[in-house]
Amino acid sequence: MGSSLPGTICEALACSDARIRSGGVVVTASAYRSTVAGYARGLAEQGYPPRSLVLLGVANLNDALLLSLAAWWAGHRVAFVDEADHRRRDRLALRVGAALQICDADDIVDEEHLIHRDVPAVSPRELAAAASTWPARCRPSDTALVTWPGNRRGVDEATHADLIAAAADALAAGAATGDHAVDDCAGGAADGRRAVAVAAGAPGEALVRAAAVALLGNALLDLGS
Repeated sequence: MGSSLPGTICEALACSDARIRSGGVVVTASAYRSTVAGYARGLAEQGYPPRSLVLLGVANLNDALLLSLAAWWAGHRVAFVDEADHRRRDRLALRVGAALQICDADDIVDEEHLIHRDVPAVSPRELAAAASTWPARCRPSDTALVTWPGNRRGVDEATHADLIAAAADALAAGAATGDHAVDDCAGGAADGRRAVAVAAGAPGEALVRAAAVALLGNALLDLGS
C-alpha cells in the first residue's frame, strides 16, 4: 500500500470511494468533497495566510469533520477545543496564535477573528471560480493537526503525512484504536464494505484520524446520529 498512498487527507478525500453516514444519511466521498470545497472557499474569503491555525469548538461530529477538511483544503492547520469551555478556548487561542475560532458550522464568516488581515490570501479571480474547481492547498509536509496532550506544556503536531501513515497502519492492523474502531463486518454498509465507527463524544483528534482510516480503506465512516 505504501507507494500508492495519497500524500494528504484532502488527496485521500478526492480519490476515495468511501461513504460517510451521519444522522442516518449516507453520502459518497465525492459528494462530501464538494461540500468541503464550499466551506474551504468560505474560509479562504476570510483572507488569512496559508497555514494559519483554525480552532474548532463544534460538538457535532459531522460539522467537526467538514470544518477540519475545509480548513485543510484551504491550506490551514486545525486544533480542537471543548465547545463549552469558553475560557479555556480563549486562553488556548491566544497562547498558540489561532487565526480564528469556529463554534458554528453554519456561520463561519462571522466567527471570532483573532489576527489582523490586510491582504486576501486568495485572489478575487480565484474566489469567483466555482468551489468545486478549487485544488486543495495542503502538502504532505504541512502540519494538519495541533493538540495539547494532557496537562503538559507545549503542543504536539501531526503532518498530513503522519495522519496518512497512521491510518495505513490502523488498516493493516484492523484493530480498534482510541475512540474509533475498524470493523470488517458489524455495522458495515449494505455492499459489505468495512465500517469505521466513531464513538459519540469522541474528541476531534480521534474523529479526523478515523476519517483518514475510512478514506484510505474506502470504508463506511459512521458518525452516528
